[in-house]
Amino acid sequence: MVGLITMVILHGCNPVAEISNGSPERFTHSQVQAAASTLSDSETRIQDEVQLTQSVLGPLEIPVNPYLANSPWPIFHRNTYAQASTPLRGLEPQDSFDVDVLNTDIDGTSPWTQLSEAYPDGSRVVWGATVTHVFKATANQDSFELIDSYRIDRNRLSNHWNLIVLPGNKIIVPDPWQRKIYKFAEADPNDWRSDIILEDTFDLPRDIPGRTANINLAYDGWLVFLTTEGYFGAVSDDFNTYKSLQIPQEDGEINFHNGMALDEAGGVYIVTTDRMLKVNWRNQALSIGWSVPYDFRGPGCGDINRNVVQELFAVIGGDTCTGSGTTPSLMGTGRDDKLVLVADGHTPANHMVAFWRDTIPADWRGIPGYDRRIAAVTDLPHSTPDGDGFTAENSPTVHGYDIAIAQYNGFKPGCDPVKGVQKLRWNPQRRTLDLVWATDNVNFNNVPTYSKGSNLVYGTGRRDCIYHFWGLNWDTGDIELEIPLGDGPEYLDQGNQVTINDDRTTFFASSTGLVRIRPE
Repeated sequence: MVGLITMVILHGCNPVAEISNGSPERFTHSQVQAAASTLSDSETRIQDEVQLTQSVLGPLEIPVNPYLANSPWPIFHRNTYAQASTPLRGLEPQDSFDVDVLNTDIDGTSPWTQLSEAYPDGSRVVWGATVTHVFKATANQDSFELIDSYRIDRNRLSNHWNLIVLPGNKIIVPDPWQRKIYKFAEADPNDWRSDIILEDTFDLPRDIPGRTANINLAYDGWLVFLTTEGYFGAVSDDFNTYKSLQIPQEDGEINFHNGMALDEAGGVYIVTTDRMLKVNWRNQALSIGWSVPYDFRGPGCGDINRNVVQELFAVIGGDTCTGSGTTPSLMGTGRDDKLVLVADGHTPANHMVAFWRDTIPADWRGIPGYDRRIAAVTDLPHSTPDGDGFTAENSPTVHGYDIAIAQYNGFKPGCDPVKGVQKLRWNPQRRTLDLVWATDNVNFNNVPTYSKGSNLVYGTGRRDCIYHFWGLNWDTGDIELEIPLGDGPEYLDQGNQVTINDDRTTFFASSTGLVRIRPE
């Protein structure tokens, strides 16, 4: 379910920027280095930490999408690979903490939370979106308050995936119910206090049926989206040109349960209830890369045919047979093994399922009983829909060849929810996805977030009726950080992410608004 930079590059990344005539221009390494010298101090710090971060276990930090905002967290899951990991430091055990709560009094579920680019005075804001509003709030100021909000829909069932921050602090938000995609800006782009304004709207044309289920941003600046009727689209940044493609989909097959991931080569990865597929977006043309059948609902579920609202309530209610609840997450860059991973909805335990993203290795023999593109199917000991548990609805966090995922407990977990977090590792020599550690000491009710700078994976959850913020050692799973928060709904993360700023300030969304934790 949720599991829904001007010219900064990595080693080997070839960024693209849009020039005035609309054609792509590619920058050399020396040009990028020269441009980087003009960045603000905070922007340069982000660039330096990204370039210096390298996993000793696997791939480098992924190529930066130059059409995303130069922000520590411009998109849900932090990047278009949907990895929910960062090279920046987060909260650490030696810190003391200042915890602030912002009740937004805005209709809808707990909001998506992204961070803006730095304003001229060094400030940032938190951009958020519920199902009814887009809003912004103070981020690194002493106060923690709502700055402005803009109503986008009055239908609380208009469930959408993602909010994207573009350069210049322009914001992309879909409105499924009204079949629109909005581009918001600010009345004064240099003043974080200024009002939100609607800059442009893309109305889905009649030849693209369905509602806008989720969105992402390609490395050429085009916005890609998927509709509930199985149509994949791409629209230019000025909203004047679009392309569309109907994806494979059978009766009763659901494609809108999750977000989607994409890579720098134009591969877009979508999971449905019945398959994993890749759409290619290259040279402003769409095509199906591959489509692999997999029963994500699970054995014994039979034929299920639910509409959008029925499927949503089945997920909220913790029903079995709802399929994968995780946004596809990408692993591997450069010459490394390239995989796309999702959790299935099987019982009694979910599985982490890995697929080869590109050409299947010639010497890969496959796994008996599965399509040859499937690279691994690994049991998750602490992810179950049985009993009081829920199917995995929060996407994993990925760094290098490591991936961690947690047990989900729904929108209203009890005082003693089902606990469990686990980490797996892809072994490129044996080509296996192996369990590294598993712990039932804590409950993470959100997308886990990994900080390479602090070597901790963060999450929020409940124990003995009290909500906590935890940090687990990435190598062992041991608890290294524990911050008791309180027992009220203002601390309930219903399945969002932990967002980390470049000053280590940390945010997460709650059922009533936002929570900010600052190291002192």
